[in-house]
Order: sequence, then structure tokens, then C-alpha cells
Amino acid sequence: MGNVRFLTINIVSTVGSVLWCIPAFAQEAPEEGTVQVPAGGGNTTVVVNPPPPTTTTTTTFTPWGVPQGPVEPSEGGSYGFDLSGSGRSESVRGGSNASFTLSDRPSSVPAYHTVRRGDTLWDLCDRYYDNPYAWPKVWSYNPQVENPHWIYPGDRLRMRQSAPTTRAEPTGGGFLRQQHFVAPDTIFLRDYGFVGDESKEVWGTLVGSPNDQMLLSDGNEAYLKIEEGHDVRIGQELTLFRASREPEAGKGKGHVVHIKGTVKVNSWNPKTRIARADIIESLDIIERGEKVGPIGRRFDVVPPVRNDRDIWAQITGAIQPRELIGQHQVVFIDKGEKDGLRPGNRFFAVARGDRWDQSLEDGRPMASSRVAYRLHSADIERIPDTARGQKFPTEVIGEVRVLRTREDTSVCLVTYTEFELEPGQLLLARRGY
Repeated sequence: MGNVRFLTINIVSTVGSVLWCIPAFAQEAPEEGTVQVPAGGGNTTVVVNPPPPTTTTTTTFTPWGVPQGPVEPSEGGSYGFDLSGSGRSESVRGGSNASFTLSDRPSSVPAYHTVRRGDTLWDLCDRYYDNPYAWPKVWSYNPQVENPHWIYPGDRLRMRQSAPTTRAEPTGGGFLRQQHFVAPDTIFLRDYGFVGDESKEVWGTLVGSPNDQMLLSDGNEAYLKIEEGHDVRIGQELTLFRASREPEAGKGKGHVVHIKGTVKVNSWNPKTRIARADIIESLDIIERGEKVGPIGRRFDVVPPVRNDRDIWAQITGAIQPRELIGQHQVVFIDKGEKDGLRPGNRFFAVARGDRWDQSLEDGRPMASSRVAYRLHSADIERIPDTARGQKFPTEVIGEVRVLRTREDTSVCLVTYTEFELEPGQLLLARRGY
């Protein structure tokens, strides 16, 4: 018989009106005991006819070049899906008894991100928050970045706000709206502080850093040399500062300091007296040589307390470098605990004399003269000298309340003024007030 090719269709199943068939191309009869598989890809199904009365025998062959391995997930397979995301690392998100989502976005926003070549705030916000328009918020977390369009490889960027101290409510924009960090009736000193006794408040010096940077900021680490007589504990927060200026008037001790930031101790070696700390706040450039200590920056506005005695004091200076002092400013006075002061005591700011006349000190010859016009002439008259009003009554021009006392000095708040105050202003605490 010649070579004959014919097509046989085997009916294997019917579903409704749909007929499922398997075509089998018949070829020349192979040698007995062998089965030929055609070249090419795909699985080939060969149906052996005639089948037994109650069964259909099907044999599946794996195409050449396809590696064999587990297919079911229980065997370590993936049902043939590519879960690698074209080479990108991906994560699975989802909760218990809930659906899961496969995504290449991180499941949580890291506290910091080290800038790589090609990074922009726009791209980082798109990667971490799925919202590139959030870049101004991230920029606000990094005051060291002056221009948001210029970030450099190696820079450490804060990507999320630290946990707030009070409850925060979501605003729907992907970020948390921070409530007031400073409680009501509380004063927080941000840039400047006051050191009354260096032996008690200056604990050591920032002497180095494991980071290869000259200028340090939050996110960097620092080595602190702690002086004898002081010990630190892990988790303790200390203030970095530098001396700013001495008192401008009076006999008060101490000096105003410029606060640079805050460090948190993460290790402490009492033998070498070296502490390793994280810089968790930077208000200015931090350099080696900054002093470190427990500088008080938060003050409670305590209620008034009755004075036990009459005390005269003098304003030695203000926390801010200003010539004139007004209401709600923090000042220092030259009296403290040894003089009988305690938080809540109140002082009157007192003055005597003619304030306009006192202002003529620099230009008295001209300022104290006036022109007297006559019918045909004009004369220069001198204003009578009142001796600066030394016999005038004492006037109250303001009030100052003590917030915190030290041995020789106190921190106070100006609660009321009628006129501007200056360093050297006299204060009087009246007994029983």
C-alpha cells in the first residue's frame, strides 16, 4: 500500500453545544514499540486507538529545551508566572485572611534614604509614597537642603517625620498632620539657651565622628568625650551648644549659648569615657568641638507664687540678641536660689524720671534747645534741667515672672510691658505680692 496520510478526529468531551476534539495526524507506521514526536515547541498529545472500552489513554511529552521542575506552589513552583518583576525585587502586601498584592514598592517608608546618582525628591516620593507631588513635605523634613533641585550622592535625607508626642490625625494626603509639639503654658527654647554653672551643665565635648564629613547634621553619628564627674546612660538625650555671649549688664554669672542640636547616646564606655551618639536634631552646622550637656530648653509657665521678701534685681540679658526687650521674651536676672527666689515669684519692672528727657543723653546740647520766635527776631532757649527727674515717683512699666532658678541667676519671662525694656533694667519683688 502506498504512503497514505489521513486525519482522524477523536471526540473526547462535549459541554453544551461545544464539541472538544483532539486532532491526530496519522503518518506512516513507525517501527513496533516506538512513538515518534514531531519537531517544534508545544506539548504533543498522542491518542492510541482503539482505546479500551471504558478508558482513554493520554501521554504528554515535554518540549525540548524546557527545563523540568516543580510546577505546583507546594513544590516550590509558581504556576509558570514570572514573579521576579523583570529583575526588580518585589514584596507581597496583605493582612491576615485578606487578599495580597504583589508590588515593587517598599511596604514601609524608611526613616532615612542615602541619595544615589540620579535620585530626585520627585522620584523618591513616587517610590516611597506613590505620590511624587509630596516632595515639598519631604523637603520640609530636611532643612539642610537649601535647594530641593540639588541633592547629591551620599546625602542622607529624612523620609518621614518622627513619631509625634501627641496624637496625630490623618488628613487624607498620605501624611500625618502634626499637632502641637509644645504643650500649652510651656516655653521651648529652640536656638539659644543659658549656662549658669559650667561645672554642672557642660558635661563634655564632641570630639569625632565615624562619618567621613567635616560638617555634621541629623542622621550622622558622633563620639563624645565625657568629663570626670559626669556619667551618661544609653538612650539619654543631651544638647550640643557653643558659647555665644556674656551677660550684658548686672553681676549675674553664666552666659548665653547657641544651641546646635541634640544627640541621643547609644553606647557608653566608662573606662575610656567615650560615648557614641546619634545626632537626632540639627539646628545649625555641627562641628567637632561643640560642647555637650543637659541644657534646659523646656520651661513651664508656672502660676504666680507669693513673694516672701523684698528683692531688688537687674536684667542681665535676653535669650535673643536684642537691644530692646518686649513682652513674652525670656530674660535672665542676677538673683537666684540663694537670694530666696523660687519659680512663680514676680518682679515689677520699675523706672523713675522723664523718659523723653532721659532719651536726650546722646544729643543733649541740640535736643534740649528750642527756638523762641519774637515779633522781629528769634531766640534760642534752653529747656530747664530737671536733673533727669530723680525726685519723680517710681512708675511700674512691666512685670517679670521667674520660670527656673539657679544658685546665682534665674530664667524669667516678661509677662507685661508698657515700654520697651533693656539689659540693666531694675526689677523689684515686693513682699506679699
